[in-house]
Amino acid sequence: MSYLVFARKYRPQSLSDLVGQEHVATTLRNALKQGRVAQSFIFSGTRGVGKTSAARILAKMLNCQKAKPGEDPCQKCSSCEEVTRGASLDVLEIDGASNRGIDEIRNLRDTVKFKPMSGTYKVIIIDEVHMLTGEAFNALLKTLEEPPSHVKFVFATTEVHKVPLTILSRCQRFHFRRIPGTEIVRTLEEIAKEEDVKVDKEALFLVAKQAEGSLRDAESLFEQMVSFCGKNLKREVVEEALGLSSQTVLFSFVEAIAARDSKRVIEELDLLINRGQDLAFFVTGLLETFRAMLLALVLEKPEKFLEMSEEGEAQLKKMKGKFSREDLFMILESLQDLNWKIRRSSNPRIQAEVALLELANRESLESVSALVSELKSLRDGRNPRPAPMAPPRPQTAPDVKKNFEPVKTVRSSDFNRSEKATKVATTNKIDISVIESAWPEIVEAVKAKKMSVGSFLAEALPVAAEGGDLIIGFPVEFRFHKDAFNKTENAELVRQIIAEKTGVQANLKFTVVEAGRAQSAAPQDDKMPDIITEAMNLFEGRILRKD
Repeated sequence: MSYLVFARKYRPQSLSDLVGQEHVATTLRNALKQGRVAQSFIFSGTRGVGKTSAARILAKMLNCQKAKPGEDPCQKCSSCEEVTRGASLDVLEIDGASNRGIDEIRNLRDTVKFKPMSGTYKVIIIDEVHMLTGEAFNALLKTLEEPPSHVKFVFATTEVHKVPLTILSRCQRFHFRRIPGTEIVRTLEEIAKEEDVKVDKEALFLVAKQAEGSLRDAESLFEQMVSFCGKNLKREVVEEALGLSSQTVLFSFVEAIAARDSKRVIEELDLLINRGQDLAFFVTGLLETFRAMLLALVLEKPEKFLEMSEEGEAQLKKMKGKFSREDLFMILESLQDLNWKIRRSSNPRIQAEVALLELANRESLESVSALVSELKSLRDGRNPRPAPMAPPRPQTAPDVKKNFEPVKTVRSSDFNRSEKATKVATTNKIDISVIESAWPEIVEAVKAKKMSVGSFLAEALPVAAEGGDLIIGFPVEFRFHKDAFNKTENAELVRQIIAEKTGVQANLKFTVVEAGRAQSAAPQDDKMPDIITEAMNLFEGRILRKD
């Protein structure tokens, strides 16, 4: 007999063998016991989770000559053996990708008219059914509306959203879940036992993690590792073969970032690259590690949501408390950005070095709510809590004028008729300094009411006040954000929040400032409170000035 790959050799042959799809197995079994088998089924889900295998098992159960309804097929009668070999004349399996035209479906319509050769039902399985053309779906629709009683249809697809609703509405739909890593590991252990392969559980865990919920992918990858390593499969060999970073290496980077040790970060990264490990895989692993740390920080029992080995869980407990929640949010966002850049960069090493050094040299973060509270206290004249010590300032003051890019003066004549403004009974004269000091609080209040509007408003600043008009300017690079305020309800929301927070009633005008946003340096004669300076540095704030 010719060699069978693991994915075919250990393919499920009964509902009891299906891994991770208990909801599907229970429903189908009960339907068969009660004689409530639908005419058409659609099995949806990601690749390698058992959709086509379940379709074949259903065909066996419908036509098995010995098993009772709802029981697993006997696997011994002629019908079961023919379905297993793929030689049954009563079970027709069609590839929707290569038989997607109207002519193939017309031939199928003619075929289903004939009664089954030996079994009770003729079962039509169409794999990747979403690949059928619109005309083919229309030709199939009539058969689904009034199918012969001896025919059952089973459609399998990885993209169910591409299947027309007219087809979906005539099928019982079963969604196949991604298979948990623990169940994949358990299945691979059984295969290893059958194949007489000695394997570390840590190695199986790595294979299962790479499979991303697909048992077929895991079986294929495991078979590849057996071919590479022989009958003794070790974790270290799997890491080398797949170019993966071990949990020890990942947590070593975590420790270096926690200690703000730039030298160690560069040395560890150089060692990683010299070993030939893929930087994209490394960054993905680092992302997953910091995600695990965040979940461990916010959840009492994070194990339910993590797929980590016992060694990884021990290291996770060791690192608990090394980062604040705000630190972890920032680090995860930076790594997400690095993950995107590194896959598109011609020199990923530089991208990785810069990003990791930024993380190792980060400043401690405080929550946004705490900063807003301090800004509010400052505005109201209350004593805020003592500000943290600022880093030493250079003895020689920088040339501020060189770095400062003034914004063009905004006058009422700068607005054309297309600019949107809210018209209300206004305050005779608006003190723009009042609006400026309350601006962070205003933005947060708008976000609380309508996040999208608040996010756009965060890129703007009040730039001028003329009479009862308050002019809010957007930098050129955010010109499209201004369009959100063409809607009267958005502008009215901002006006109401400004009135609520400052008591100022104003007509609002939104415009684009011609010059780019100024850099976050201020003239030396502006004696700004430390809390304002720190907030600007933290959020990369900018100052817009009038000439």
